[in-house]
Amino acid sequence: MARIKDDELKQICHNELTSSTGYIAGELASERSQAMRRYMGEPFGDEVKGRSQVVTREVLETVEWIKPSLMRMFTDVDNAVEFSARNEDDEAAAEQETDLCTHAFFQQNDGFLNLYSVVTDALLSKTGVLKVWWDDTPEEEREEYEGPDRHRAGPADGRLDGRARGDQPRDDPRGGGEHPQRGVQDHLDQGPHPHRALPA
Repeated sequence: MARIKDDELKQICHNELTSSTGYIAGELASERSQAMRRYMGEPFGDEVKGRSQVVTREVLETVEWIKPSLMRMFTDVDNAVEFSARNEDDEAAAEQETDLCTHAFFQQNDGFLNLYSVVTDALLSKTGVLKVWWDDTPEEEREEYEGPDRHRAGPADGRLDGRARGDQPRDDPRGGGEHPQRGVQDHLDQGPHPHRALPA
């Protein structure tokens, strides 16, 4: 088989993209719009004045009837995703991985509502898409304090009882027993130190 040239490959890809875009904007878009109108019970558009204006809701009834069965397939189990251990040594790790994925999907990301939306879109629009990504954006919280007592501030400023976190008592070399080592903040709280004048 002869090798396809780059220009020919580009043209084939362009034609496929164009045809798929036309399908979405044409036939598929028309079917989706019609299904949504039938689901919402909107008039057909061919009503005659003086005659019955009844609009049936078979699409709504069918979608809502089958939706619980589809949801039950994914949610009416202990674990929607389950990791299998390859050997006895992997059993504990596989169980932890299963619990972690189940918690992340259902608890941290509203998995039930996401599945519900995907199933509804699939039944009405013929396409259900669920985008998944890892968000590593750091979360920060800002707190403001007005005039706190530094000896009662506690862990919020990294000190306990005016002592820098991590500082340990040490013996007083002058023989006074133990005394807490002052932290950097305590040293700064004393204010600026005067510079010693150099002899002329």
